[in-house]
Amino acid sequence: MKYKFLNIALTVLLSALICIILYLALKPNQDDYFAPVEETPTNTDVDLSAWLSGMPKDSILSAFPYRRYTSKVEISDINAINRDIQILDTLSGDHYTSLSVFLLAYTDSLLPQLQAKLKEFNADTLSKLLMDIEGYKHFAKLQGANQDFYGAMYQYWMSEISNRLDKYSKEYPDLKYNFRFRYLSSKCKENKYGVAPKVTESEKIVNNIADSKWSYLYQRIWSTTVGKRILFFSFFILTLLAYLSLSINVFRKFKK
Repeated sequence: MKYKFLNIALTVLLSALICIILYLALKPNQDDYFAPVEETPTNTDVDLSAWLSGMPKDSILSAFPYRRYTSKVEISDINAINRDIQILDTLSGDHYTSLSVFLLAYTDSLLPQLQAKLKEFNADTLSKLLMDIEGYKHFAKLQGANQDFYGAMYQYWMSEISNRLDKYSKEYPDLKYNFRFRYLSSKCKENKYGVAPKVTESEKIVNNIADSKWSYLYQRIWSTTVGKRILFFSFFILTLLAYLSLSINVFRKFKK
């Protein structure tokens, strides 16, 4: 009776330990990573001709009011941007210069303006940015003079979003279990911009057990040091013996 009680207690203790480990590894992340998002008023009433009046053609690329323009015209307003590209064409006389101006405006100039919001994981800002650039993906598939511009814009921001998600997941390992992070990661992967969140050794073991990848687990365990192998197999054998002992006792009880 004494040994039976000991076996039951040991099995319950080991089961509780495994449940605690799984809970700590898989518990969802709270919303502590979400910073408040301020809405930016949109004003597309831009007179580019007046802004650049009297400016020499060879100074447009360096003297263009980038920050002022991007504060007025949202990146998602492709129609307004196309309109102003045509206006700039007449002022600069060079379509390549016009595209370079707007590419700089919505990449190197716009990114610093978003840095404060993107310093920490901000799902609202990232989701909005993902939706804002969606139109560029579709326009990049159409033949036209601005096709390369659309493709470059989409590639830049998708790379920026996926790289930042990677960075956040390394700073906050539990973030990969956050629903909104997983959604953003899946959208990046869907568009061939994969995100590879950092996974700890214990999480890898849990994931491979869940996927029944026993051969992989065996190889990983066997490749560790002798001390770790002995410790793991001792734990495994102890758990197995406790389980078998409990099963035998339960079987004997029902048999009586």
